[in-house]
Amino acid sequence: MDIALQQIIETVYEAGAVIMHYFRSVHLQVEQKKDESPLTIADREANSILTHMLERYSGHPVVSEENAMLPYEERCRWHKFWLVDPLDGTKSFIRGEETFTVNVALIKGQLPVMGLLYAPAYDTLYYAVQGQGAFRVQQRGQAQPLKRPPMPPYLTALISKSHRGNQDKELLRGLPVKHFVPLSSALKFARVAEGKAHIYVRTGPTMEWDTAAGQAIVEEVGGVVLDLQGNPLIYNKKEMRNDGFVCKLYPELQTYSPAKE
Repeated sequence: MDIALQQIIETVYEAGAVIMHYFRSVHLQVEQKKDESPLTIADREANSILTHMLERYSGHPVVSEENAMLPYEERCRWHKFWLVDPLDGTKSFIRGEETFTVNVALIKGQLPVMGLLYAPAYDTLYYAVQGQGAFRVQQRGQAQPLKRPPMPPYLTALISKSHRGNQDKELLRGLPVKHFVPLSSALKFARVAEGKAHIYVRTGPTMEWDTAAGQAIVEEVGGVVLDLQGNPLIYNKKEMRNDGFVCKLYPELQTYSPAKE
């Protein structure tokens, strides 16, 4: 790799510091993008920091939620590229909630081989490199390896806080789920990877930059992230949209499929 992991980590921390500068500010201005999703100066400044560093020092192109989308005819020739969401969970950020993240992933072929999720409000970083394990760093301390615990008799399932729907819970029919916990942003992947939850389902659409970093981390602890047909979630599609997925800490968990009845 052309860029050191520690350099990426430091830049992610820098982006997080900029976001925290605007967190709960009474002067925070909110714009609306074409898709009616919110955009703030924190999104813009964090994006500038991350995009500049990755493009300058890695030698690989960058796709970010806040940059203009490049045509597929150009993207399809890429062997490696970065996927960035500089502020995932902008709605939570605007509401003053702490569950927002900075997402950075390296895609090789069509799969994530490195992922970083940083929760600035908790000063907690999660990261993974394919074949090298997944780690959590709290308050800039020592990196602690994430290990998958034995499967418990009862499960905790995560669902989207902003996009709740009965279809998500329907996928969990037949599983011993005791708790359903709504949560914002890609932090849900981190909660699964560290064993605080065991499954996260989403039937509604997401974008590739929402899931890539979290997928890299979950897979490195032995979990899986699959589309609703049971195939690995892939990246750099013609339309960079996911049509739904299941994130499982334990691959053997079987989600409900109406087609099987």
